[in-house]
Amino acid sequence: MTHRYTSGEPQRFLQAFNNLAVSKSGEHDEAEYESYFELLGELPIDAVEQAARELKRTPGAFMPDAGTWFRMADNIAAESLVEDTNTDLKQLYAPRDAEGSEVERIKVARAKFVVQMEKLTGRTLSADHAMKVSTPKVPTYACPTCRDLGWVEVQDRRYQHCQCWTRNPVLEKERAKSRLKRTRTHVK
Repeated sequence: MTHRYTSGEPQRFLQAFNNLAVSKSGEHDEAEYESYFELLGELPIDAVEQAARELKRTPGAFMPDAGTWFRMADNIAAESLVEDTNTDLKQLYAPRDAEGSEVERIKVARAKFVVQMEKLTGRTLSADHAMKVSTPKVPTYACPTCRDLGWVEVQDRRYQHCQCWTRNPVLEKERAKSRLKRTRTHVK
């Protein structure tokens, strides 16, 4: 999932800026354009363009301030990231058949659990019950090192960010959801 950022798309930004500016009153000069471009540069251009279209439809005679445009584009980008990663993560977390000793370890542990559960509850599961006959499924992680927590132990219960911290799709999704939640609670 790669995004084209506004800072790398000056022509597209200029078109979005001009399209919004002509719908609002007032003089709009190059200094104003540069200021907006600098602030919005770190956001995906698709989100900036979508926000410009929404702001154009918003009643009002004057150009929105750069912060309003930024906040709207940032929310659009975060929602898009959450939506995009939902699909990726469903595929990532979809259980798969594990092979070898891991499946055998799970089968042994499951059999011990069933015996203990039957003894404690006084109920016996049928011979064809899934807990007795199904092949175990083992979830996978985007990062097997930290198991998508983002932290690894370095020594004596001291932790640091895992090497996946900035690019792990699970962590990116959680950060985007958190950012959306913060924004929504501040807006209300």
